[in-house]
Amino acid sequence: LGSSISVLDFLQLGSSMSLRGYGRLGSAISIFGLGRMGSSISMLDFTFVGSSMSVRSLARMGSSLSIFGIGRFGSSLSMLDFTLMGSSMSLRNFARSGSSMSMLGMARMSSSLSVLDFSHFGSSLSVRSYARLGSSLSVFDFLHLGSSMSLRGFNRLGSSLSVFGFAKFGSSLSLLDCIHMSSSFSLRGYARLGSALSVLG
Repeated sequence: LGSSISVLDFLQLGSSMSLRGYGRLGSAISIFGLGRMGSSISMLDFTFVGSSMSVRSLARMGSSLSIFGIGRFGSSLSMLDFTLMGSSMSLRNFARSGSSMSMLGMARMSSSLSVLDFSHFGSSLSVRSYARLGSSLSVFDFLHLGSSMSLRGFNRLGSSLSVFGFAKFGSSLSLLDCIHMSSSFSLRGYARLGSALSVLG
């Protein structure tokens, strides 16, 4: 119909099925595809309108599941990736709007867990990391705002504990280091404000 086109394709063989759809209206395009073979399913959805774009994909095979989604609106971009295989899971999320960017990654394998969070807004930067392996735990936190900076680290391995902290605000500096191993304990503190200095051990 003029510059518009629509196409549909459907096929079924026993328990297997295939469905495809295509549509175009001027410069806008939409594509949809679905396939099923027994308990397995695969799906794709694609839409394009001017400078905007959307893609979605889903796949399932038995108890395993995979989902992917991407969206773009002008200079902004968003992406999601999710995978599930039995007790293991992976999740990734990415977003960008102009010069700002945000990223999240998470993975779980049985009792183990790992999380990463990254954000960037102009000159500001934030990174957070979390990891757990059985009874062991590790946490990392980094923040940068202009001339200010903060860094924190935490580790635990059984009954042992380690904490590290670092902060800088302009010309001021602060540092803390704490270690605890069963009945042993160590604490170190350092601070500087201009030409003044303080040390604790």
